[in-house]
Amino acid sequence: MKSELRLQRQIMIDCGKRGWLCYHFNPGGALRPDGFYFNSGVPEGWPDLIVITKSNTYYIEIKTPTGRLSTNQKKMLELLPNSYVVRSLKQWEDLTKTFTNLPAQT
Repeated sequence: MKSELRLQRQIMIDCGKRGWLCYHFNPGGALRPDGFYFNSGVPEGWPDLIVITKSNTYYIEIKTPTGRLSTNQKKMLELLPNSYVVRSLKQWEDLTKTFTNLPAQT
């Protein structure tokens, strides 16, 4: 299993244990029998996970320690509030400590 996928699963399990909602949207599409390509709707560069806590929503892009962000990923991280790149479980654990200290956005 790729390390990004492994980390993604670990984060999703951790969110569940904390009572947080965590969503992954598959950015893929499919070719219909009539030849029309169906896109699932999320734009290129959309973060891997959306984490919803009692006080905020966070956008998480998962990368390996040496993984690079695409141009579209960089744009999304600049556009979306509370966006983070996570490269390890330790980094995730450290980041979650800050989640409980942030006020809810209105």
